[in-house]
Amino acid sequence: MFISRFIEQVDLWWHRLREGVYFHGGVHPAQNKLISTHQAIQKPPLAEKLIISLTQHIGPASVPQVTIGQRVLGGELIARCAPPLGVPIHAPTSGTITDIGDYVTNHPSGIPGPCIVLTPDGLDEMLPFTPKAAPHSVQSLKAILLHAGIIGMGGAGFPSFRKIANKAGQIHTLIVNAAECEPFITCDDMLMRERPHEVIEGAMMVATALGAKKVIIGIENNKPEAIAALQTYQQQMSVNDVAIELLVSVVPTIYPMGSANQLITQLTGIEVPADAHSTDLGLVMFNVATLAAAYRAIKIGKPVLTRIITVTGFAIERPCNVEVPIGTPYEHIARWAGLKTPHGTWLMGGPMMGIPLHSPQAPVIKTSNCLLINTPEPTSETLPCIRCGACMDACPINLLPQQLYWYAKSDNVNQLNALNLNDCIECGCCAYVCPSHIPLVQYYRHAKVAVRKDKAEKEAQQRAKQRHEAQLTRKANEEKERAERLAAKKAAIMAADAENNVAPSAAQAPKELT
Repeated sequence: MFISRFIEQVDLWWHRLREGVYFHGGVHPAQNKLISTHQAIQKPPLAEKLIISLTQHIGPASVPQVTIGQRVLGGELIARCAPPLGVPIHAPTSGTITDIGDYVTNHPSGIPGPCIVLTPDGLDEMLPFTPKAAPHSVQSLKAILLHAGIIGMGGAGFPSFRKIANKAGQIHTLIVNAAECEPFITCDDMLMRERPHEVIEGAMMVATALGAKKVIIGIENNKPEAIAALQTYQQQMSVNDVAIELLVSVVPTIYPMGSANQLITQLTGIEVPADAHSTDLGLVMFNVATLAAAYRAIKIGKPVLTRIITVTGFAIERPCNVEVPIGTPYEHIARWAGLKTPHGTWLMGGPMMGIPLHSPQAPVIKTSNCLLINTPEPTSETLPCIRCGACMDACPINLLPQQLYWYAKSDNVNQLNALNLNDCIECGCCAYVCPSHIPLVQYYRHAKVAVRKDKAEKEAQQRAKQRHEAQLTRKANEEKERAERLAAKKAAIMAADAENNVAPSAAQAPKELT
């Protein structure tokens, strides 16, 4: 076994050297992308109702700005959230608000979340959109991204306006994440094939506002059609855009190339420290769908109303990419694409990092990029860890997954912190190569909750300690001031007695008032 393992490692190292992979680890899972790229982006019919989640981004839930029974137009504001993390949510089409309450969402826990239910009227009436002036300052760009409700559409869900530095010139390079490394997912690939102008012009507009001098589009070499589309449009661009250097950089196909820090290392040779952000190094990264949304927000004045997602898997008869309104139930898309069996495994996302869907009625949100439905497979038996080290070799962050696994099982928070558990990006490489079929990522996710809870408790204890110490200091100061006032009063009385040649008596001694 160890000889075969050694041979596998030699083959992997040789492949990495030949391909030019600059970061540690990574795996080569079966891509299964061609099954959903044989036709253009489709537009299924509207669902009977749209369930619009109010928790589409990192941070607190948005607050509804509409009432039940109210008719809204497409693009109309229906919910907003206070800064610093919130972005508004807009009606994806015209119709009537029929309910506001808790419905099943995409949350891994399966717990229902607050939603607005919109029943479309089929007219698709839109508010008049007004094109925006091209942003030439950081603040104007932030305002456009905020009011259009744009978040990181690669899956993170972090509001895009928050990723940008406050001053122009702090960012020298804009990196466009076009890698789309996870198996089965092809929505970014098809977006670049069909709408390369949205991606490139959106990137150039953002770079101009940031004062960046370079734009690098990092795309894996398994997307030749998208590469050709981007390069063709790059050659056709106006000469007014040459002030910013634009580079379409083809990178090796290896998972997780699309992870932010790994792609930055591959494109620039820079490793982002664990305690820093890429913006601290003058770099900022956006997904292609995010930049396309920024293009539409500027050129048309259109907020985020729809989402291109891949509907695929071996339980889907006609795998393809579809553009659907935000809030469309996944079941509606699956049945339209030809669902072979309702008993398959439903994932929001790809097989490596996808989240299981607890209900087919869960809705599409802004960060949705794939609905993966595979036929049921026999569950692999979890065996004891054999300490083979395959997980360590595959980890792109250079962590020690085996030790993290042991300490996660024993809830040893101190050791988990010492081994930098929070640096784990939950890519699933370790679980993919584990011969014992241990669901390592699940252990890490639970352990992260324990680490956050322990940190919160320690911070609460520290705050309580500081409050107690401040109270003791305040009381000591009050006692000191009281004693000083008493001493001053006694001294004044004694000075007065001495001046009048009067002997001090006990009756004249001042008393402390209570």
